[in-house]
Amino acid sequence: DFPKGSMPWPITANASTALPSLLSSVPQLEPALRLLRREDHGASGTFISNGQSTTAEHVSVCTMSRTERCDLSGMAPDSPWLVRPGGKTRCIFTTTTPYQFEVIRGERDKLLLFFQGGGACWDEPSTSFPACSTGAFPQGTRGGVFDRANPDNPFRAYTIAHVLYCDGSVFGGNVTRQYRDPSGSPVRQAGYENARSVLDWVYGQQAAAGTLASPLASLVVSGCSAGSIGAQIWADHALNRLPHVAAAVVPDSYAGVFPSSGEGTLIAELGFCSSPLLAPLPAHLREACLARTLSLHAVTAAVTARYGAVAFAHVQSKTDDVQQAFNVALSAARSIEPSGCFDAETCFTGPDRLYAATNDYFELYNAAPNHVHFFVQSSEHCYLPNDLVYTADPSGASGGGGGGGGGGPRLVEWLCRGAVGA
Repeated sequence: DFPKGSMPWPITANASTALPSLLSSVPQLEPALRLLRREDHGASGTFISNGQSTTAEHVSVCTMSRTERCDLSGMAPDSPWLVRPGGKTRCIFTTTTPYQFEVIRGERDKLLLFFQGGGACWDEPSTSFPACSTGAFPQGTRGGVFDRANPDNPFRAYTIAHVLYCDGSVFGGNVTRQYRDPSGSPVRQAGYENARSVLDWVYGQQAAAGTLASPLASLVVSGCSAGSIGAQIWADHALNRLPHVAAAVVPDSYAGVFPSSGEGTLIAELGFCSSPLLAPLPAHLREACLARTLSLHAVTAAVTARYGAVAFAHVQSKTDDVQQAFNVALSAARSIEPSGCFDAETCFTGPDRLYAATNDYFELYNAAPNHVHFFVQSSEHCYLPNDLVYTADPSGASGGGGGGGGGGPRLVEWLCRGAVGA
């Protein structure tokens, strides 16, 4: 944790030029920044740069080239592999890891495409803080839907393509910044190229005999936190490009509640408007992006309606602490809110406002019969990549299910019976 006053953050014209004064006048900001600093995913503390785990689990590494495709058929089953695609991929800093994604080989006709969480970096202060993961680190085969030993895991036999996250642009960025990383190199947010490299690899595995089946019997697109946004914006591409018999999209813990006037600016500044991601969607969405009025929920509603045979199943805590923290931080960032917004009553999304806004979005999505959602009475952030997926029910993150005195089915049961049918 940083001592009060030591965290860099943008200061607006109507606030003091001294950060300690800003933190003092906006008591919600400092705890929000601390939450974002701890919003960490992957095993960054247990894996070293060559992929060798410092714990009991070994991670093998394959580097793609003109002669090396890193085929799934050459990977040991139920073991984590790191694939380094090269090309235009990279992490936000040149001083961390090269971009790499994680693969765990399972059955060839079942695929879980999972987008990793890890915050966001939208301007120089949030990047220098940083409020996002800056290195690509694997999860391995422990925890939540990655656990290959848990008989309750509906995905234990799935092949997993884990889209690791280190660009800070929620998997859609395509921008070179005017500021520099710790090595002095320009900050480059290549989230689009990173995610596309994983989809290209998956598509290549389907096209190569003996690797992934085409069509897949089951395709599930999911992700938590920033990865929830990744799952929502890449769902159209994955569903359209990867042949499948049955599919589901499961965004976990980011419904897309942003400051009232800053969301469109954030999307445009990250370079989404020039991204091919928007090309297959209705033309008015790209027009809205260029006008800086595009919203995540508009994209998600369009994709949900486009794929009527695919279940879109949101998982969400009613009072998610991390989603509230990002809303506070974005409201206070003059790069997003030009005049700054520091009044808690009108600017910040507290627990009640987060729940109400999320309800509004889910009602919009419910216009499509293929949308369902799982609300948890909790402030927890992310369920699927950790063991809360086995304990959460609507009454709480540790509710335990109706049979244990909780408030309904456990999340894992809901996923199996109603959303994914895995």
